[in-house]
Formats: sequence, C-alpha cells, structure tokens
Amino acid sequence: MSSTSIANTGLIGPNDTFIRAPNYVNNTAMGVSSAASLTIPDGGKYVRLTGDVDFYVKWGATSVSTAAATNGSASERVNVATGGVLRDIGSTLGTTAISIISTAASIVTQSWWSV
Repeated sequence: MSSTSIANTGLIGPNDTFIRAPNYVNNTAMGVSSAASLTIPDGGKYVRLTGDVDFYVKWGATSVSTAAATNGSASERVNVATGGVLRDIGSTLGTTAISIISTAASIVTQSWWSV
C-alpha cells in the first residue's frame, strides 16, 4: 500500500491514529502587525496553531517578528493553506513563551493537549 497523506491531519497511512480532542482551546484576535503572547496552560505539552491568514510564531521567546534574519533567529511562518502547525512544545527550546504576529487582521486558534 502506498503512503497517502490524510488531509489536514499530519497523518500518513491507515495505521496512524488520530489524537484525542484538545484539553484546552484559545482564540486570539490579531490586529494588523500587532504581536501577542500566548498563554501556555498548566500541563500543556502539545499545541496546534491555526489561523484564518498566514502568521508568524516565535517559540521560546516574545520577540516575534516578520523581519528578515539570516542568523537563525527568525520567526517561523505558518501557512494557513497547510492547516497550521503542530508542535511538542517540550521539545522546542524548553518553551515557556510563545508569541505570534500577523500582517493582517486575523484569528489564531491554539489547541492544547496535555499528556
């Protein structure tokens, strides 16, 4: 059987399993070029960030930016067409802070899972 991506889930193939519903969900309303710090809920280990427009995220810091950087300090662009980004925040720089910014007015949803 060939590998086939299951749309918007990050899963590949029939033997992968769907994860349970999130424990905690937040929506953040973003203004044009305004940054926001996200609150990591107690016990939050995994997060899926999605938005209605593309946005940028900085893991482990509050210095999110859309500016060019070539020294490894750039913010990660999250493309809305890909269905967002799912991260184990415990594996991302010992994350204690996450910040986001968008170049257009938007809503960013944070779905959180604990173990």
